[in-house]
Amino acid sequence: MAGIKTMTRQNCMKLFVRIHDKHRTLVKSKERASDPGGKRSAFVLELDSLLDKGAPDAVQNVETNRLLSREKKVEDIRFYQDQRTERNGRMLGHDKIFETRSQQQIGRTERQL
Repeated sequence: MAGIKTMTRQNCMKLFVRIHDKHRTLVKSKERASDPGGKRSAFVLELDSLLDKGAPDAVQNVETNRLLSREKKVEDIRFYQDQRTERNGRMLGHDKIFETRSQQQIGRTERQL
């Protein structure tokens, strides 16, 4: 998956066939009590990260955003990390303070131009 940069139809089909082949191989050994070589757990991790489309520098972007308070940055980073794993957290509405500050910054930028 790391080698595929653009998800064209052809690349998606190749990826799907590869995952399907891995699954068929694992189904053959499903009666075994052990997981030889960690193949099953590696397959589960691959499926979990299949649709992970988060920005690679999302945490860095949050940390460098000067409009957010330190507490808000920590909260946003924890939420981002949670969404990449168990997904326990949920968003309730939007951040009105950040929205106000962003609009003010956009207004200042427009006035300067």
